Amino acid sequence: MGALIDFPSHHPVLALGVVLAAALLESVAVIGTVIPGSSIAFAAGVLIGLQALDPWGMAGAAVVGAILGDSFSYWLRHR
Repeated sequence: MGALIDFPSHHPVLALGVVLAAALLESVAVIGTVIPGSSIAFAAGVLIGLQALDPWGMAGAAVVGAILGDSFSYWLRHR
């Protein structure tokens, strides 16, 4: 169990990338039904609660990912 907590805290940039990618892929129209982005966000929230991750960085990554995913979906539908 300790390795699951230690790994993201030692690699915060990777954790930011995973949260950003999960939010982005969950926001894309068809892909969002397959990608478990809410599970990844829940896991990141648990790690934030355990103070293994920075809450502001994770929130920023999730917001940026969601905006990029929604923008891509809009662009796809517009075409």
